[in-house]
Amino acid sequence: MKTLEKLKKEVFEKLSQHKKIEAFFKDSLEERMKIDDGWIENALIHNILEGIWQDHPLVEPIDLIYDGKENFEILRNKLTPKDDYDRKMHDVFAELKGYSRLKESGFEGIKALQEDSGRKKPEFSAQLNDQPYLFEVKNMRAPIEVCDLLLVKAKVRGLRFPEIYETLSISFKPSQNWLEVELNRSDSKTLKKEVKGWLEQTFTKIECAEAPASGRIEPFNLASQGLTIECNLKKGKNLGACCGLKRGVMVSDPDYKRGILLPFNKKVQTVTEHALEQLLEYDQDNVHKKYVLLNWQKSLKYESLVWDGFEEDVFAIVENIDLEFKSRHESLSVRLLNSDSLP
Repeated sequence: MKTLEKLKKEVFEKLSQHKKIEAFFKDSLEERMKIDDGWIENALIHNILEGIWQDHPLVEPIDLIYDGKENFEILRNKLTPKDDYDRKMHDVFAELKGYSRLKESGFEGIKALQEDSGRKKPEFSAQLNDQPYLFEVKNMRAPIEVCDLLLVKAKVRGLRFPEIYETLSISFKPSQNWLEVELNRSDSKTLKKEVKGWLEQTFTKIECAEAPASGRIEPFNLASQGLTIECNLKKGKNLGACCGLKRGVMVSDPDYKRGILLPFNKKVQTVTEHALEQLLEYDQDNVHKKYVLLNWQKSLKYESLVWDGFEEDVFAIVENIDLEFKSRHESLSVRLLNSDSLP
């Protein structure tokens, strides 16, 4: 068994192998660890402990921004533990990606804008061919679904008890009704708590050798809502955990537009509208060209969709919104940070 204190020490030992990444994250991670033990569920922590963080897509943007000390400090200081650190972290990741894209696209004089008290500012200002630009980066956060929760909890137990879980495979199979549940919504708090309670009991039985060495163990069962989770164990080296939940709606299905595309379109529209309002308020004299850079944080919810078809629809949504807002204000543009070219 590895204690949390031992894992903390391991995190910072491995983090110290890359000085720039360490400089960006160390202080905020130390503060985050003082709040509660939930830090062990952080995705960045998992990458560090597993030794794969050197290949993380954040490494290049942090390398790029490191030499611009003021920009580096402004973005680094946005990682404040009091502001839902584990979720906010992904927003800062998106801003780092935005900075990298601006560099790649030839923009000069890129500045991360420090927010004043009570006044919201865009993320970056920059110039290209003597034209000033403003950039607002918006991260469209992925919903938290049951497989996300199950796999993160299994990952944590594997880190805490490697001697048990390195020779054990855990297979979760949620019922299809879980597809409509987002566990980060306020109305899902009770349900999320129940699943966590069931998981704690399940892992405790495994760790105390009260569960069978292999085979089916007691499932989670909320039959009144059609929400069940089967759990099976299998002996084998380095098999890890898996979660089998396939989305029932495909791009070719009649329900695709209503169940997937329209809600996604509404989300993009809402996020973009808010961002453009902020840009217009900041640049009241209309001196700058203004861009909203949307970072699409993909989720397990869409994994079993026909990716090519769905991605094409996402690109079309952003392109149509870009045309709509450009018709209102010629200086406004919307781009998908994941793929669209700049400017």
